[in-house]
Amino acid sequence: MLVIYHFFQKWRFTFLLAFIMLAFEYLTIFGILVLTPIDHTWLGATISNSSDTGVYINYINQASTSPLLQNLFAGPSHVARFDSFWILGGLLMKLGASPILSHEILRILTTIFLAFTIYITARSVTNSSRHTQITSWLILTGVSTGWLYTVYLTVTASWTFGSIVPADLGSEFALSSLLLGGAHMILSPALLMLNTRWIWQIITGSKFNLVIPWVFIAYHVSFHPYYIPIYGIVSLLAFFYNRKSKPVFNFLIINSAMLPGAIYYFYLILKDSKLREHHLVTNTLPLDPIWMWLIILLPIIIACIWIIQNKTSKHSDDKNWVWAWLASAIICIILPFPWNRKFTEALLPALTILTLPFWLHIYDNLKPKTDLILKISLIVLLSFPFLHLMQSQFALATDPAWNKYFYTSNQTIHAWNILKNESQESIIISTDMYTNLWTPAHAQKNVWIGHNHETPNFMQRFSEFNTWRKTSSAKIFNDFLKENKITHVLAHDKKYTELFNDNWQIIFQEDNISVWKKID
Repeated sequence: MLVIYHFFQKWRFTFLLAFIMLAFEYLTIFGILVLTPIDHTWLGATISNSSDTGVYINYINQASTSPLLQNLFAGPSHVARFDSFWILGGLLMKLGASPILSHEILRILTTIFLAFTIYITARSVTNSSRHTQITSWLILTGVSTGWLYTVYLTVTASWTFGSIVPADLGSEFALSSLLLGGAHMILSPALLMLNTRWIWQIITGSKFNLVIPWVFIAYHVSFHPYYIPIYGIVSLLAFFYNRKSKPVFNFLIINSAMLPGAIYYFYLILKDSKLREHHLVTNTLPLDPIWMWLIILLPIIIACIWIIQNKTSKHSDDKNWVWAWLASAIICIILPFPWNRKFTEALLPALTILTLPFWLHIYDNLKPKTDLILKISLIVLLSFPFLHLMQSQFALATDPAWNKYFYTSNQTIHAWNILKNESQESIIISTDMYTNLWTPAHAQKNVWIGHNHETPNFMQRFSEFNTWRKTSSAKIFNDFLKENKITHVLAHDKKYTELFNDNWQIIFQEDNISVWKKID
């Protein structure tokens, strides 16, 4: 007990950080649950990665029965893959947790891990306990002003669902939005912060036990291979930066950690044409336009100007690893890699660390003079991304155009339960696109179309899908089902009952929801 007491005493600030992060996550989720429409069920999604959560729940469900995961949005004929992260969710299901609860347990564990990573990172670039704590808060909140744009849209009543969401409020760039994303999205920036620092320090001569960094790097790229180029470039920069000696052994050992993941994903791409043409592999996630980045990075720009003018290195420890991380991310964005937005992950914390002299200078000079009102104002300013995300979540959860990402009718749940007991070779399509998105997670069967990043040739299929679901011609309706080898249809409107030919029989009906099965 004494050991546990000393452990909590040593890391009490980290646990406070974790508690606040978890409070933000679960106050938001509590609000979602409270806002659940009558006769509906929460699907497990939040404002970040909303459309992706169905994929995560699907993977967790699969991992509870097999270590190899199928892409149920791509049809049955493709190579199953091993995922080192979602297998953990499968283990939780084997212990009795539901898929959604398994995901939430993973989110709790990864959030606590992220809190420790933030504190350890802050401690590595500061010289006092108080500055470590302040830096931890700054890493978590980030120092950016993308919210100015959202305030402008609100004041001018010009916000639409197609409006740009600033990167510091809606992408991997900042930590705030990631906290409401998938569990692996919370873990990823933590590993990125740890691993880039370790790679730099190990190759530039610091004495480290190589085992833990090797395992952490190998584990990260096993489920997020996007960061192999980041780690590779950081290791090269570290190798050439070290002028006194060239630690070839450390360089080779660190890079060998990336080989298992690189070889495995290269094998999958070669072996599986569906994965090779996969939207997630070929898709270039868009970056915000330059003018938006100028708004987002306004505080960082001001801090950089101050640092240059004052030529200060005060409060600065060894931040060269952060410079290497930033340089590698920029290089990867410029190079013709897909998924370039992924390379911006956690760069707001990185930029905050690089401009620490400015933020700590403000803290040191204002602290003795700051009155309560100003302290509260500063806290609200830094907390704005979190407040904005909560407010936006509740607004979308009550908006009929968006709440289908978060809830579904109990009748649809009942239909999924029927489909779950059908043949494993089933290929399902629903007349509602949102239902297609969540069907693999709940029915655990293949769908013809669903998640846009998981469905091969999504745009072509989406066009065909819209033509099919809007048709009033029984011939067009049934020819589509035959050509695409659909075995089950989950219909959301009674008008479709008149379109099925004699090769189909109804196996479930409740209100407007019906399930149709093809007769062999």
